Amino acid sequence: MSNVENPNAELLEEPIPPAPSECCGGGSCCPCVWDFYYEQKRLWQEQQKALQESIATKQKDR
Repeated sequence: MSNVENPNAELLEEPIPPAPSECCGGGSCCPCVWDFYYEQKRLWQEQQKALQESIATKQKDR
């Protein structure tokens, strides 16, 4: 169930990219702070899209 379908679900805040000092740049960390950021960004974007679609549907139904 998405956050749109569940009114008690938490709204995600847009993630902030890691600071340059948070990534070692070595490529050996698993997961890298960038991997975590990109996953959180993807989830946030999906939630935003679902919210926009929900709003558009409600406006169309009026």
